[in-house]
Amino acid sequence: MGRQLSLLCCYLGIFLASQVATGLGQKGASVSVRARWQGTPYLLEAAEFLVDEAPQLYWQFLDVLRLADGLNSSTCWHSIVDQTSQLCLPQVAKILPVVLGVRQYSARLEMFRQLSKQLYPAAQESCCFVDVDRNIVTEPGQLAAALKHAAKCKQKPGKGCNSTQLQEADHVYNPDEQDNLDAVIAILHGAPGTECWSAFHEALKQAATEATDSMPVVYAFRPVLSAACKAAHPCATLGTEEQLVLPGYGVEAVLKNMEYSAMDDKSKADAAAAAANRAAAAAGGDGADLADLGEVKGFKFDVLAKRKPELVQELMTFRDVLLSSDDEETIKV
Repeated sequence: MGRQLSLLCCYLGIFLASQVATGLGQKGASVSVRARWQGTPYLLEAAEFLVDEAPQLYWQFLDVLRLADGLNSSTCWHSIVDQTSQLCLPQVAKILPVVLGVRQYSARLEMFRQLSKQLYPAAQESCCFVDVDRNIVTEPGQLAAALKHAAKCKQKPGKGCNSTQLQEADHVYNPDEQDNLDAVIAILHGAPGTECWSAFHEALKQAATEATDSMPVVYAFRPVLSAACKAAHPCATLGTEEQLVLPGYGVEAVLKNMEYSAMDDKSKADAAAAAANRAAAAAGGDGADLADLGEVKGFKFDVLAKRKPELVQELMTFRDVLLSSDDEETIKV
């Protein structure tokens, strides 16, 4: 809870600061920073939010997720937030819209996407696919045969069998079997809301649940919305419309008028000198006498008289008082 509250305070501070700057009505230029990758689905980001709360909530969310027909962007957003919030504590659910708004989990989803492109370049034309110990399955009907073949290969080592390696960030349905060296590892690449995903998900859940000692199966999932997914639900693609804007990294430049008017201040200097001469004449001397005033008990009367010529008479009176006072008297300024 401490981490979530600190994130909430940080995000609210950024939001309020941006609102204050907007409310000032200043003319300026706003510069936003965009990531190199395309935006990621809010639906998958909400699922990643649940992983950080509790891994089992991730799979509960995928099982109870319902995407109704006829939803637009606004209703999709509320549907995703509402269905995710039902699995969280009320105080945690309050910060979910803020976390999704700042795209906190977009980088993690982009990591899954780049991993899929690098490891399976030949499978990028498929919306969903499963890696069954290095055997790529693109049709749900081929999955059972691929699992059996991988299990037989495990039982006969040395036959050129390849084993798929799990990554630390992978979502594992049955982590208890994750360290079983005899288990067949099946990694699903896809995204909820696509036509192919549900069939693969249900088949892999059943295979992992009904696995026997002779054919244990580890079901792992890497959330990736491929560009090949042409028939995805609108809610599954919400957030992918444009290149990702990085919140908190923007720059706002307020434009200020830097024009200056050239003014001749010679007349002001002449007027000040004339005023000083008049003040010195009124005190019984000319302008040259001001330099003879000197410093008395820390007060530089020559400087003060030049800066305040209209107060020469008062300064002379004050100087006389200081000179006539006892030398040991302390004057507090």
